[in-house]
Amino acid sequence: MVKKELNILVKGAGIVFIGLIVSRLFGYLFRLVVAKIGTEQYGLLSLGLAITGILSTIALVGLHTGVLRYIAYYKSKDEIGKIKGVINFSLKIPFIISIIFSILLFVFAEFISNTFFHNPDLILVLRIMSFYIPFSVISTILLNGLTAIEKIQYEVYIKNIFEKVFVFLFSIIIIYIGYGLLGVAFAYVLTSFLILIFSIYYFRKNFSSILKGVKPSSVSKELLSYSWPLLLTNFIDIIISWTNLLFLGFFKDASQVGIYNVALPTAMLLIVVPRALLSLFIPVVTSLFAQDNNENIKNLYEIMNKWIFIINFPLFLILFFFSEPILRFLFGNSYTSGAIVLSILSFSYFYSTIFHTSTRMLNIIGKNKVIFNAGILIFTSNIILNLFLVPLFDIVGAAVATGVSIILGGTLVGGLTYKYLKMQPISFKLIKIFISSLTSIFIIYFITKLIFDPVPLWILIPLFILFGVIYLVILIYLRTFDKHDLEVINFVEEKTRIKLSLVKKVLFRGD
Repeated sequence: MVKKELNILVKGAGIVFIGLIVSRLFGYLFRLVVAKIGTEQYGLLSLGLAITGILSTIALVGLHTGVLRYIAYYKSKDEIGKIKGVINFSLKIPFIISIIFSILLFVFAEFISNTFFHNPDLILVLRIMSFYIPFSVISTILLNGLTAIEKIQYEVYIKNIFEKVFVFLFSIIIIYIGYGLLGVAFAYVLTSFLILIFSIYYFRKNFSSILKGVKPSSVSKELLSYSWPLLLTNFIDIIISWTNLLFLGFFKDASQVGIYNVALPTAMLLIVVPRALLSLFIPVVTSLFAQDNNENIKNLYEIMNKWIFIINFPLFLILFFFSEPILRFLFGNSYTSGAIVLSILSFSYFYSTIFHTSTRMLNIIGKNKVIFNAGILIFTSNIILNLFLVPLFDIVGAAVATGVSIILGGTLVGGLTYKYLKMQPISFKLIKIFISSLTSIFIIYFITKLIFDPVPLWILIPLFILFGVIYLVILIYLRTFDKHDLEVINFVEEKTRIKLSLVKKVLFRGD
């Protein structure tokens, strides 16, 4: 039975999902506000975030993922000295590297701005945001430590909610009083400092009683051996998100960067559900791994894949077929040239989410060097394709470069998971979801083509609600839900104290 582990994952997923919804909402509101100062100004801010994001990820050396895995592992074996050793080592190395990167970025901001991006307006943005790097790095380590002991709520409250809300509100004030781009950059730095303060406070609050009087055990060799291959793996996420922006900024102009950077986060809505569902997957399954409970591990792997597919496949279809009206609805007519970019990116990100659980499984069994090789493939293909495609095809070339790289990496990870664990994310069990999604989107798409062309903005939300209703009806008709889904509903009913008898009767009719 996986009821206990499922309950933990569902509780964590619920907290994270709410946090991500708030985060995405205020993230979009922030983009809407900043986009008003112009595509070029927004593009410069995006370049600043790209550079500091890359440097912050390198400074972590993959140790934040090592913290997530090893604290959970040693906690299940009650080896407290090793937990303290993990924490001490994981804070020391990234802190030193982040300080070095911060100083270097501040000193060489003028050289980077003029040589690579041919825009002196970027200099002050980079110098302000150089202070962001150490704050971000240390808070990431601390929040991952809390997640490792299943205290995911702190990361949600601090990183997903507080950060986005504060940056949004502060940016409105800054832009209103006339400070514009530089003020928004300062808002990011100030927010990252406050996040660090909160992270330190809650980390000490939760770990002081556990670690008090405990002598740290040396785990540096084991931890570094596990973590360093994850440097590139974690760097890949930044590459996928930001490298295209850097190439567009180098070969094209800041306006192209701004347009691309509204399509990219919209496509990345597809990673919201996997992140929520898998937020506690590593600590929960690592505990099972330490106990050699292979049956429950396999069951959880299959359940997570099903839930990701059941939500993400229809979302992908909506983003793919309605990319132009969605961008017009969210950002205005000046950003609709990114519609084809959104379609391409939504397909590639959907494909990648199929293998998110597989990547976590390889992390858990310690096959990080294997994941490193997949990262090398993505890194190389992304750089080479951007180099050739961006000068020729602008933002579409950047999207194709990203899409091809993600698909190659996901396919390799899926193959390696099957090789080492005999697990595969795609099975015939998902065919009902596939049929339900395609039937629903074709009905909606043909309705819009027959009645509305182009699609008026006022019809989008009712149209998507209708899509959801049709999709759910077909899922129920095909009897897609099983006993594990019932366990989840029972858990939600128990925690919320909301009677879901009607929901169970509809979803599990005749069972």
